Amino acid sequence: MGTFNKLTAKISLLWLLPLYLLPRLVFILRYPIFNDESTYVRYGQVTVRGGYIWYSLVMSGKQPLPYVLYGLFSLLMYDPLIAARFVSILCGLGVFTLLYYLLNKSINKESAIVGVILYAVSPFSVFYDSLALVETMISLCFMLILTLLYLYMNKKDVRVLILCSIVFGISLWIKSTSLLFSVLFIVYFLLTIKSEHFSLKYALTFFGIILGGAFFVVLPLVMRPEFARTLSMPSEYTFTLGELLSVPWQAWRTNIVNILLVVIGYLSPLVIGFVTMRKSDIKNTDMFIRLILISTVTLLCLISFLARYAQGRYLYFMIGPIVMSLVFLFHSRRMPVIISALVSGAFSLWLVIFPSSYFLHLPQTYAFASDTDQYVTGWASGYGVREAIEYIKNDAGDRRAFVAVRWDSGNPEDAALVYLNPPYAKLTTWYLDKRLKMSELILKQYEGKPFYLLTRKGQKGDFGDMFTLVRSFDKPGGKESVEVYKRISITNNQ
Repeated sequence: MGTFNKLTAKISLLWLLPLYLLPRLVFILRYPIFNDESTYVRYGQVTVRGGYIWYSLVMSGKQPLPYVLYGLFSLLMYDPLIAARFVSILCGLGVFTLLYYLLNKSINKESAIVGVILYAVSPFSVFYDSLALVETMISLCFMLILTLLYLYMNKKDVRVLILCSIVFGISLWIKSTSLLFSVLFIVYFLLTIKSEHFSLKYALTFFGIILGGAFFVVLPLVMRPEFARTLSMPSEYTFTLGELLSVPWQAWRTNIVNILLVVIGYLSPLVIGFVTMRKSDIKNTDMFIRLILISTVTLLCLISFLARYAQGRYLYFMIGPIVMSLVFLFHSRRMPVIISALVSGAFSLWLVIFPSSYFLHLPQTYAFASDTDQYVTGWASGYGVREAIEYIKNDAGDRRAFVAVRWDSGNPEDAALVYLNPPYAKLTTWYLDKRLKMSELILKQYEGKPFYLLTRKGQKGDFGDMFTLVRSFDKPGGKESVEVYKRISITNNQ
């Protein structure tokens, strides 16, 4: 047995736990609140504190389970953003554990160690495991279904298949992307036709349990009148049938390039994995490994075909199967694995300590450019939000004051509502918009008191003439900023 084998034989999963937790726990404290996070955390607060589980469904057509979890965890921690991000870290920890289990069972312990190390130190997983986004929950559900299919493949226990259907149903309470899990079931069925002596009874039993159990779990959601909104939401992100029939070649080309950039070039171990991959005879591999490889390739092809714009975030639910596929493709190569881990660890360290610098140094093209805009330089990034809120708190002092935001969602609107309600009783925060009758009442009620408007660069809204700019907090790159305005009458009196 070689040195590498001897080393991995002595390593347990618990020894690798700090490698997973440390970069993520540091990152959640350093990276500012991203646009979608602010909306999700806000929904979570309203869902739990308002006692209305269907709030996200009514407001934006989003399934409620993630926001219930975010809201519950926000009751346990002072900072609601850290609480919501901790949910993602726990989901990622589940993926980490199941990845080890499946690789250990389907290949060997050495491959399991390799897989979890590459997952733990990849900048791709460090970043998304640390954000309050639902993709980590979907990723965990995907790995749970894979694990249950592996157990069913070996034991043929119908109770395992029932559990699989329940997890599938629960995933539909999280995000409609879970419908893509159907690919797993179809590929599994096709791979097992020969060994199961295909019959109509087998087909009806397998799909009947999977679909029937999932439908039973998701039925309370389907029965809601607002559920129809979730059916219209996917058209924002995927092509309609008519658009597909028009053959959008340019979009498909862009999606393919984006997927290659994300999977191969995200400064991760995956780039070295593809360069050094060995030729593998898929026909002679274990059936479970074939299930992973075929499902992964099929899903990547589907996303490139159906998505309006494929980007890293929407591929993340597949992180487990992607890592498993690459471990299989190069698990016998020692040096590439070691180099991959070291390179990824270095880039993850860069990401954790200097997140804006990391993104700004990526090649600004295709998926890299859109991610840099979303997470660092654009209006959606959280840079400048906390600084603006701290400025308002310091400027208001002990006085009773009002912080207005435009009737919009994301940064800095929802972020202000997250951070200023209810922890700071003297700073009331709400929307200021002519469509809201209470806006005029608010203006009268706070006449003579500090009155602020927190907004994106240059977007003062309906009552903009009443405010003057007092501070601006630039985002990295300088093209966007978070601005603090103050009511003119107050400014003049002071």
